[in-house]
Amino acid sequence: MKSGKLRHFISIETATTVDSSTGAPEDTWVAFATARAQIIPVNGREYFSASQERASVTHKIKMRYLPGITEEMRIKFDDRIFEIESIINFQEKNKELEIMATENV
Repeated sequence: MKSGKLRHFISIETATTVDSSTGAPEDTWVAFATARAQIIPVNGREYFSASQERASVTHKIKMRYLPGITEEMRIKFDDRIFEIESIINFQEKNKELEIMATENV
């Protein structure tokens, strides 16, 4: 994988529960890792949900292999959030990941 294509700096986040200032448990996202990646839009669609028009865009995110990433995590790029749908270890070589992700806008 050529590093010139990895022009996006992303943060991979995992959900966790922490105690809030009142002592009650609160769900939040914390950084698991940061990496350089290539974000490629693949598909887009519009739909109606609860009387609101919404858009969903599917992306392929390519990055160097990083162990421990799961579908329960998400990817943050600037102020954009990508929900991970699937993770492919390209050719099972532990060199490159192809992540299919959905961005709800």
